[in-house]
Amino acid sequence: MKDNPTTLYIYPESKDIAAVDVALASGRSPAQAGLYWNSDCLKEIGQPKFWPKQQLEPVIAQWAADHPPPPPKPAPLCQ
Repeated sequence: MKDNPTTLYIYPESKDIAAVDVALASGRSPAQAGLYWNSDCLKEIGQPKFWPKQQLEPVIAQWAADHPPPPPKPAPLCQ
C-alpha cells in the first residue's frame, strides 16, 4: 500500500461484500439490488474486496507497528 494509497472499510460480515459482487456481476447497481452501497462511491473505490480476518489482521498489526502513537504532550505549566 506504500505507493498505492487505499481506504479500508471494515464490515462485520463478508455477505455485504458478496452481495455487491453478485449485483455487479449481474449488471445491476447496488441500489437496484436493494443494497446500501452508493454507486458514486463504487465508481471512486472500485469493486470492494473482502479480506478474511486471517489475511487482514497481520496487515493492520504491521501498520500499527509502523505508525506508533506520538509521545504524550507535557501538562501545561499554568492552569
